[in-house]
Amino acid sequence: MSNQFLHHKHPSYLIRKRFFRNKPALFGFYIIVFAQFVAFLGYLIMPDNTPNAAEGGSIFMKKMDIYSSGITLLKEKKNEEVEKVNFWSRMWYGQPSEFQTIYPVTDYELRGDSLYFYLLRKDARPHMPQLPRRERKPQPSDSLKSKFADNKMFEKESKEVEQKKFLLDFVKPLYASVGEESMVSIFKENLKKSTYFKEDTLLYVEIQDKKQSYPQYHRTDTLFYSRINDKYYFRADTIVYIDIEKNIQFTTISDLQNEFKTKHVEERTFYLGTDQAGRDILSRIILGTRISLSIGFVSVLISLLVGVTLGAVAGYYQGAIDNAVSWLMTVIWSIPSIMLVIAISLVLGSKGLWVVFVAIGLTIWVDIARIVRGEVMSIKQKLYVESAKAFGLSNFTIIYKHILPNLMGSMIVILFANFASAILMEAGLSFLGIGVQIPIPSWGNMLKDGWNEPNSGFLVMIPSLCIIVLVLAFNLLGNGLRDALDPKNTSN
Repeated sequence: MSNQFLHHKHPSYLIRKRFFRNKPALFGFYIIVFAQFVAFLGYLIMPDNTPNAAEGGSIFMKKMDIYSSGITLLKEKKNEEVEKVNFWSRMWYGQPSEFQTIYPVTDYELRGDSLYFYLLRKDARPHMPQLPRRERKPQPSDSLKSKFADNKMFEKESKEVEQKKFLLDFVKPLYASVGEESMVSIFKENLKKSTYFKEDTLLYVEIQDKKQSYPQYHRTDTLFYSRINDKYYFRADTIVYIDIEKNIQFTTISDLQNEFKTKHVEERTFYLGTDQAGRDILSRIILGTRISLSIGFVSVLISLLVGVTLGAVAGYYQGAIDNAVSWLMTVIWSIPSIMLVIAISLVLGSKGLWVVFVAIGLTIWVDIARIVRGEVMSIKQKLYVESAKAFGLSNFTIIYKHILPNLMGSMIVILFANFASAILMEAGLSFLGIGVQIPIPSWGNMLKDGWNEPNSGFLVMIPSLCIIVLVLAFNLLGNGLRDALDPKNTSN
């Protein structure tokens, strides 16, 4: 008999052949591989790569429709410096956002040191025109209100829609005075220390038009600065401000405008829309995949450790130990799984990921223990186990080196079934509010958010489909492995 013939008829070859001929099992396998790929990359492929995908988190972006395309976002800088994290930290934990508020707008305009924009109304999104982005010169008689007076996208009153922000506040992190400390005193203190200013530099407060109000002070040998919004001063096109480190800094209006256009304006497409808190649903679905797979993996690992240990000990020693373990399994088996998980969560007295790991793991071990117990009771009667005892091997060595390796096929099948059960339990716990807690996204708490929000069918449908597909994939893969590992299945 040739080596090639022996190789082709090897049991592992037949198992692989039977498995790859099972189309539903292959479908489940590919779905699981894709889900693991998405979960591993995580923040690297998410449109919103901030921690917990919560950059949107703005009432202005609340409940955008599915596939909201071409949305113009204006992003306001936080009043603090945000450190850039390294590649691995960004992949696992995300990059903290540099922006404190995000405004979806229909149009905006830069007028000197000020930014004017109109917020995008929810009921106008399906009919939003794609307005060209262009720089317009400020015209006193020509406002955005008059240009779009007949458009339904705007409210009736200009004061309800038109927003104004000082460009420097929007773009730069500025020092904020504390307590009785005034910005005027801070400026005077820094002007004395700075080598860029003369001793007779004039500092005027609350001046709108310095040439008309104070023409006698308009001297060429002295810098002239007037206060704007109690935070910074300017002369002509030069702006002087105090940064968050309490140092004096310089910039120009043109530089601010260029920085604004480069870093603070974004065209974004929300392929699955946003939720009621303005967060991108696609990003939260991707991160929810990681959460679901992580909970399934850790929970199955805990159940495997507990179930194999108790089942093997009960099946090998039998007697009083077997009676005690069987009684424990019967009690746990008689309690509905979701109720048992809730009880364990309440006993642990906490909420969060680790509680979900432990609670689900301590619930689904019974199936593993029952199968291991029965298999061990059968295998311990085999001759090779009797031979191992005759050679004086310890019970621990016999169980873990000679009996348990023969249970791998059965355990693999039950592990995949438990993986699907763990995902369903996590979704149920999070839906009830005792599982994964917001702002950490999971498919269960996304279901809860959508359920509590009226007229939000897509917020319920999207995570529901993800749960159904992933659970179905694990069940199909488990059934396929069961058929492939069954020695009675002789089909080639």
